[in-house]
Order: sequence, then structure tokens, then C-alpha cells
Amino acid sequence: MSFEEHDIPPVLLGFDTETTGLDVFKDRIVQAALVGQDRSGREVFREEWLINPGILIPREATKIHGITSDRAMEDGQDPAEAIEQITGLLEKALRAGCALVIQNAPYDLALLDAEAQRHSVVPLAERRPVAPVLDPVMLAKVAKVEGRHSLAALSARFGVTNPRAHTAYADAVTTLAVLRKLMMIDVLDEEPAVLHVMQEDEARRRAESWQEELRVSDPCARVAPGWPLSAGRTRIGCECRDCGRPLTDSDLTQPCGECLERFAGAVQAVRRGA
Repeated sequence: MSFEEHDIPPVLLGFDTETTGLDVFKDRIVQAALVGQDRSGREVFREEWLINPGILIPREATKIHGITSDRAMEDGQDPAEAIEQITGLLEKALRAGCALVIQNAPYDLALLDAEAQRHSVVPLAERRPVAPVLDPVMLAKVAKVEGRHSLAALSARFGVTNPRAHTAYADAVTTLAVLRKLMMIDVLDEEPAVLHVMQEDEARRRAESWQEELRVSDPCARVAPGWPLSAGRTRIGCECRDCGRPLTDSDLTQPCGECLERFAGAVQAVRRGA
């Protein structure tokens, strides 16, 4: 059922991907799922994709999600078409007031953005603000939930079962179930828009703390949080260890004036990565 067929759109929309690897710039999406639930937790929307990534799927990745290169090439959808459909549905969901529920959101959103740019699709962030996003990883940190915050760890902690782990649909459903458990914690008993801001604040604090640690040995180190569109691990530092000049936001892809020649190589590396 499409969003257009809903009198009332889903309140929560889970999103998950299975990929060729962990590098958001180089790896590709091979499977994706969107799962919408209403306020009671009833599933009211479901869409899945098997995608031909255009490259061979490493054996290590196949061991995790079970999708082989042969299957993806034979049955997978054209990647440009699939990425446009996924991005378009996410855009419609946000416009309809849905909250996107994504485990480790910066990974999936950055990967989707890279895929969009690769296939000449307008990225989600260029269509509209990407909010509210609810990420169990970051919400668990906000609520100071002890232990690991992987989907498996949070599922075990809250008694959520996932019999088909590492398939996009099952992981999206599990993420939604874990989110509902997290939202029962007093500090997280808020509307999605408020929770989004709380996660942004937590990501900013963590980025500032890590940046402070880095500057002990690298005075020009810069960590840009950017949640939920980046993991907050963009480290850009001047190659000179003596100038002590912190990089501002406008300096992220520009060399420190005192160290122009020495910093040129690092600037090129950052631009290639982007």
C-alpha cells in the first residue's frame, strides 16, 4: 500500500539496508526495507527492494545477509531506479509527518546519500530537512543504557526476538520494536521532534569530547558531528603540529593559512573522500 492510499500515514517508518560492506563511500546497497507502523504498533506499510549493486558482493558480506552476487544480478532491481524509489518514499514519509526509525542512522543515511550521488539521484537532504530521526543507538546513549548498543545487544536487553537477523525487513521491524521499548524509559517519553533534538545534542557533546581528546596531540583536529547525516567522525586536522590554530566550520576543506603547502595533501584526501 502506498502512502497516497493512507488516510493517516504511518507514525513510525523503519528503514534498514543490507550492503556489500561497511564503507559508506565505496560500498553499495543490495537490500533495503521500509516498514511503517501506526501508533499501536500495527504494520500499515511495507516495501522491500533487492538491488543489483553493479559490483561483486564480497563473500564476507554474503555470509552475513545471505545474498549472493548471482542472485543480485539475476533478480536485483536497477540501482538508480531503486535508490530513487527509496529516497522518494523517505521524502514523502517526512513530509507526511512520519519519524524515521533507523538503527545507527548515520551509516544508512550516509550510504543512501552516496548511492544517490553515484546514480544522479537528488539526495534526501537536498529535498527536505531529515528530521525527525529516531536512532536506538543514540537514544540508548541519551538514556545512559549500559552495555553495547548494537541491535543484537539492545534486542537481548529488552527481550525482542529477531529470527531473521541481517535481512532488511526483519531488522527494520526489530529496530521499531526496540525503539518502542526505549521510549518507555522516562527520559525518552517525548515526542519524536523532541527526541531528535536530544539526539543532536548528545552527538554534539560526544563530538566535542572526542575533538578535545584529539587536540592533545593535534591542536588543529576538527570533529564535525552532523548527526544524523554523518557519524561525527570527520577528522580534519592541520598537518603542522605547532600552529595551534583550531579549524572553524568554514575551514573544514581549506588549509590553515600558516601551513598551506604542508596541508595541501590532506585537503585533497578529504575532497576525494567526500
